[in-house]
Amino acid sequence: MKRFLPLMFGIVMLFNLFFPITSKAFSPPYYPEYPGKPYYVVETTSDNSTPDKAQTITLPGPNDGYPNNYTYVEGEFTSLDDVDYYTFNVNQRGTVEVITYLEPGYLQFYYKSITGKNYDGKMVTIEDTGSVFGRMTLENIYQDNKIILKVKAIQNTGKYIFRVSLNIHYQGVTDPHEINGYNDIFDLGSHYYEYTPVQNGALISSVWAGSNDVFDNFSIQGGNNGTLSFEVIYPQDEFDRWRTKDYYIPYQVYAEKKDGTFDYIFSNGTLGMPNRIYAKTLQVNNSNYTGKYVLQLQQASFWNRNYQFKMTFTPATSTPSQPTNPTPSPTPVKPSTNRFAGNDRFSTNLAITNQLASDSLDYVIVAAGDNFPDALTGGVLNTALNGTILLATDDTTTLNKEVTEVQRLLKPGGKVILLGGPSVVSTKVENAFKNKFPVQRIYGQGRVETSIAIANQINTNPSEIVIAYGGDFPDALSIVPYAAKVKAPIILNISKKELDPVVLKYIQSKNIQKATIVGSTGVISKLAEDQLKKYIPTVQRVGGKDRFETSLFIAKTFFNDSQTIIFANGYKHPDALSGSRLAVDYNAPILITAPKQLTVNTINHLKTKQIKNYFFLGGEAVVSSTIISQIK
Repeated sequence: MKRFLPLMFGIVMLFNLFFPITSKAFSPPYYPEYPGKPYYVVETTSDNSTPDKAQTITLPGPNDGYPNNYTYVEGEFTSLDDVDYYTFNVNQRGTVEVITYLEPGYLQFYYKSITGKNYDGKMVTIEDTGSVFGRMTLENIYQDNKIILKVKAIQNTGKYIFRVSLNIHYQGVTDPHEINGYNDIFDLGSHYYEYTPVQNGALISSVWAGSNDVFDNFSIQGGNNGTLSFEVIYPQDEFDRWRTKDYYIPYQVYAEKKDGTFDYIFSNGTLGMPNRIYAKTLQVNNSNYTGKYVLQLQQASFWNRNYQFKMTFTPATSTPSQPTNPTPSPTPVKPSTNRFAGNDRFSTNLAITNQLASDSLDYVIVAAGDNFPDALTGGVLNTALNGTILLATDDTTTLNKEVTEVQRLLKPGGKVILLGGPSVVSTKVENAFKNKFPVQRIYGQGRVETSIAIANQINTNPSEIVIAYGGDFPDALSIVPYAAKVKAPIILNISKKELDPVVLKYIQSKNIQKATIVGSTGVISKLAEDQLKKYIPTVQRVGGKDRFETSLFIAKTFFNDSQTIIFANGYKHPDALSGSRLAVDYNAPILITAPKQLTVNTINHLKTKQIKNYFFLGGEAVVSSTIISQIK
């Protein structure tokens, strides 16, 4: 019989009595601001181990007047083999967000997945296997949708209790120009397009429906030879606010072809809002175009959600004559695909290092395989010291394989560097390598101090550094290849309010000329940025609305001409960090992704590139090769 320990929202209360499911009904707590609306759901079904036996959950929805609501679901597994299913209905388009929390006494590792019908009617599953702390989102779900939540225990480090929160972001419609309800999706991969026709040359006033109204797509009808121009006009008060903001505002334009598909003809953006009016002029001359052009605008956390725009197509005065024998376009070369994978993170790591030549390295950098900070900051040592990252484990069989691999990789006289103290990389690992090689250990009191110790190993007086949040890995994963390329140390900062004192002291002691902040002001604050600007002449920030947009922004900014793309799972850190040397050797970005689905912006970007190599880090379940078909 399952038992549960409910928690009151906003009040720390511990009930000493357990409630047997069959003997006493559970009375859920309520939203304090919304009396009568439950926010806490407890497993009440004795057997919900299959989808057809799933426990049905009722969530507050927009018809109740609450557009965004968190609903907590708590249950208990009877064993590590127990699987629980829950279902709930969503009656408007939106995004389902599943958040899991690291809480003492709760199950620390379990599998989670959510399944629902996407905007194009296809069933989509987003899944995550790993630590309890994390976030999954199922975006653009279809209205009148039945969502399935599945949870399964995979490792017990505490009680068999699990806890997740569900948040439904409904995509409201307040824009009168959003005909048929929505103009949000423009998916070149599935050829699913939503856009609102507007008059050529007319000034249109529009408004974002809310923070979850991410895209607005508008079209005009013109010709296939002439000048296409557009401008976006922001309110004065919004422009004034953006003088101190640094989010990325993208703009994209598509042209319809005669077969009904679209070409991606323009993509650009600004970091911040340098001018109140963003204007662009394009020259178009393509007989295969129908004359329909779509402007895609993206929400960027605007406070004043009103804006104006205008699209104008002006036909060319004369059509240039075509050569009688035009040179045929070269036949596109099909890119090669390679996968580096093993049964676990350590064997995947070895599969990647196996690509390196024997006797080619001066150093091998050994970092903890179960935590990200030291491997992340140590990735820059790949180029600074001519090395590669190796993930440490105490498993004897794997450790012996790693020692053998290091013997193959190192030049005569090569060394091993351990990142982190003995509590991070054990003395067992240290002794295994000491028996064969000179070993050096780099560490500090914590992850921030260790990142500074690694920075001093890279360059005692660097001209450029990277500042990344040390509490989580998503934003910083993709910056490692760039930092390694320019040999810029990655300094971790834990405080979300300001620079940590030890970081500030480090910066004051150096003559740094440039700093790149990774992530939004939610993790590296505006105050921290201002502190950097006091001592560093050039400070830039790279980031997007989530981990995937941040990864894409880094790829566009620092690796826009690369002909190699490396894909890694964006919900787990080991494979991306293992691939940092591979990225350096190919001058390639690491694009993090969900296991089976690229974002629309990533697809659209890759369609404009002549990519020769696609590399996948990890097995099919980690990053599916089917994502390549989304780019075609």
